[in-house]
Amino acid sequence: MMSSGATNKQETKHLAAQMQRIEVSVFTADALYHGEITCKTNQRLLDALNSCVNPTASLSREYLEIRNVSVYAPGAAIPHRQLEAGYARRGSILCVVEHGCIEGCRMERSHPMRQKKAMRAEVELPHLLVRGSFFGETWQDLPAALHRDEAFLPLTDVELNVDLASYGRKFGFAAVNREHVIFIGAEART
Repeated sequence: MMSSGATNKQETKHLAAQMQRIEVSVFTADALYHGEITCKTNQRLLDALNSCVNPTASLSREYLEIRNVSVYAPGAAIPHRQLEAGYARRGSILCVVEHGCIEGCRMERSHPMRQKKAMRAEVELPHLLVRGSFFGETWQDLPAALHRDEAFLPLTDVELNVDLASYGRKFGFAAVNREHVIFIGAEART
């Protein structure tokens, strides 16, 4: 018979095998938090932001856990403090930029994706301008996207109006909090 310590170690290993770590930068009005978040394996960052990893934990409903956090003042090139872990209130998050997978990432599609049209959009948030591709059937889908139940809207091929510490300003993916959107529109075609 196994001891409870051995059982707990096996459960921890099993749970860790079902998780992935993603490097992100989380923008709020007052600071930038760079670190890593944990998602379920095969879970997109967008889905993790719009739900929570552990729905039975009340803290994860309202707060996003970030580990190995570097905290930057607005516009700063170097962090002014480091934290092992912290929690960003989901409602205060303006935007989350994905830098890539740290560990355990693999995406397996269980169903075919519909073809959608990429539309270049410009999203103005407090102290931040995000340009990227929004996907929909037509540009008229944008009002429907803004009135969805999900808090975060996806953009790909993203460019920020500010340099993000040592990461630059261009990224593959960002999720913007629709509650903080000041203005959104189609980029002019040149």
